[in-house]
Amino acid sequence: MTASADNGWAVSYGNTGYCNGASKICAHFADGSVGFDVPSIGSSAAVNLNVWEHWVTVFDRTNGNVNFYKDGSFDSQASPTFPTASVNTTDTIRIGFNQGGGARAYNGDVDEVRIYRKALSAAEVASIYGETRRHFVNMSQTDFMKDGLVGFWSFDGKYVDWSQASAEARGSSGQGNHGNM
Repeated sequence: MTASADNGWAVSYGNTGYCNGASKICAHFADGSVGFDVPSIGSSAAVNLNVWEHWVTVFDRTNGNVNFYKDGSFDSQASPTFPTASVNTTDTIRIGFNQGGGARAYNGDVDEVRIYRKALSAAEVASIYGETRRHFVNMSQTDFMKDGLVGFWSFDGKYVDWSQASAEARGSSGQGNHGNM
């Protein structure tokens, strides 16, 4: 659990305590007034270990839904009570790392992380999956859906600067969102 002052959103790989079952993709969000964790919002399908999978979580506050997609296909939908205040869009983004660290840090591989300023449609998710699936490991995409894109980290070759002490992951969205690994 996090403090009631938290203001943001998170997507995580869950266990029974934080999701609607073990090995699921979970969605959490808050507006700073009611706390952070919403433990019952999770995918229907389980994450298969040791195989490549493409997961998308869409927070659609306008329609009151959280949609989960696995490998370009609709998996499930939840209709939670969304917080009513604004969600902070200037907080630090953490990929594979939890603010509290410890057992909640992700132990696995993550690639091709994107954040959009809009709720993606099922057709857009399928298109992204199709483009992503055509590329091999360590080959960044040059042609990808940019409408509403605010963050894209491929973690591939020229997009990671290992010469810096913190290893900079360079964003490819054109928004200048770079980070440290």
